[in-house]
Amino acid sequence: AGVAAPLLVAALSLLLSLGGMALAGVPTNILSPAAFILIMLVGISDSIHIVSRCSELRRDGMGPSAAAAAAARQMMLPCLLTSLTTAGVFAALGLTRVPMIVELGRAVAIGSAAAFAVSWLLVPPLLVLLPPRPPPGEGRIRTAVDRLHAAVLARPRAFVTASAIAAIAFLALSLRVEVNSPLLADLRDDHPVQETNRFLEKEFGGVVSLDLLVWPPEAGQPYSKERMEGISRLAGRVEELPGVLNADSAMDMLRQLHPLLDRVPEEEIGLLMPSALLLVEEEVRAWVNPDEHVQRIRMRIRNLPTDEAMALFDELGRLAGEELGPGSRVLLTGQGYFGQVANHRIIQIFKSSFLFGIGSVCLVLLLAFRQTGYVAALLAANLFPMLAVFGLMGLAGIDLRYTSAVVLTVAFGIVVDDSIHALSQLHAARAKARPLSDAVRSAGIGISWTSAT
Repeated sequence: AGVAAPLLVAALSLLLSLGGMALAGVPTNILSPAAFILIMLVGISDSIHIVSRCSELRRDGMGPSAAAAAAARQMMLPCLLTSLTTAGVFAALGLTRVPMIVELGRAVAIGSAAAFAVSWLLVPPLLVLLPPRPPPGEGRIRTAVDRLHAAVLARPRAFVTASAIAAIAFLALSLRVEVNSPLLADLRDDHPVQETNRFLEKEFGGVVSLDLLVWPPEAGQPYSKERMEGISRLAGRVEELPGVLNADSAMDMLRQLHPLLDRVPEEEIGLLMPSALLLVEEEVRAWVNPDEHVQRIRMRIRNLPTDEAMALFDELGRLAGEELGPGSRVLLTGQGYFGQVANHRIIQIFKSSFLFGIGSVCLVLLLAFRQTGYVAALLAANLFPMLAVFGLMGLAGIDLRYTSAVVLTVAFGIVVDDSIHALSQLHAARAKARPLSDAVRSAGIGISWTSAT
């Protein structure tokens, strides 16, 4: 029962989730494996809690049918709450407005509902057909849980103080976490794609593109001698910046149109632009829009860390103001620009989604238990492990980008699930003589197994 029920629930939850995604029009993408793993975990977690509770009731003398029914009844509320909060946390990813991440949130929300339905409807009948027996090592685990619980309750102030000190230490370490998202950052350094990219940077001028679009002045000639000289100087200064492999503009193209242009004085080349537009429109199109007279400085840059890339973008804006005048309209674009700026933006939106997820969890628990103390306890219990994760990321030098932000969301969902099961058991045992001890005894084994899973 302990093996068959969770695995069967996980398989059926995935099947139902895929069907629900198809009906809702949610496509799969590169983040879908993370969604499927989380859906499996939700289903397995719910199943383990029901099986664990049924096993405990059987040990207390209940028959298979009565124990299965009682376990299902007692686990329904916490499993429902964990499904709702998991769905809420991931539905909040819709705030990112990034299709790939929005679809991840929708997939997990659908999967959470499917996992709850399957585990609550399927596991109790399986427990009647396959009555569970206590695992051989469960006594040792229960003893360890009870001893840890007793040690914490014996010195609650010391434990809270130690936790606060640890939280401060993790907070200090978390300040070392950097938002860094160079292209191919999720591939190891010796991956063939990384090696190929380094080879192209060294031998062929790189592949990461960065473009600076320059609009013509509102008044005056867009191809005046002064204007073209300014763009030429700007391209020359840009090519000298750290991280820029090469840069070229329409002036460079003009010099290459015909060998005779090498004999034309430097200061006269800009006057040839109108003729060039008429004679070689196809050649000029890569650098100039002949209708709106927008010019392009085309660059290839190294695969830069985020802080260096952002500094380069700022420097390009400053140089454009110096060479073209403070009122000039310029715009950065290209793969190298969007790869960095989009990740920066996604991280900022993830922060908002995380706060929204915390708020939704608190609201659900407040409506379910109507106890502000429970909500406060859950917040403290959930924020501490998240601080620990951030602190360990800072200690290990793990950068924050959208992939690690998704992992943090998954971790938060699992932490919330464990806390809800503990609080649900505490709420159910509130009328007993030792409610906290009874809650730890009822939920501790299930939380231990689900966390290990």
